[in-house]
Amino acid sequence: MIKRLPKVIAEIANSHQGDYNRALETAIKFYNAGADIVKFQVYTANDLVSINHPRWEHFKKQAFSSSQWDFIFDELEKLNIPYAIDVFGNESFEFIFD
Repeated sequence: MIKRLPKVIAEIANSHQGDYNRALETAIKFYNAGADIVKFQVYTANDLVSINHPRWEHFKKQAFSSSQWDFIFDELEKLNIPYAIDVFGNESFEFIFD
């Protein structure tokens, strides 16, 4: 029998409620609690819904700018915390990989 060692991925999702400092703090807490990797959902409101959609403003408030993502990822890298991202669309792909 082969012993499997699963990896625990802590999904941050929208638990930050649009506060990038909270997103970073949550990631650090999850990692310190034993998660192997922290994962973020990277999107813009336009990646998810049209501007006429009733929830566009909600998603706009939840999304981070490219500089906010840079800050989060730079801090995680300084702390040697592994992270993964789900990129939801063209807009977010462009500013993550710019």
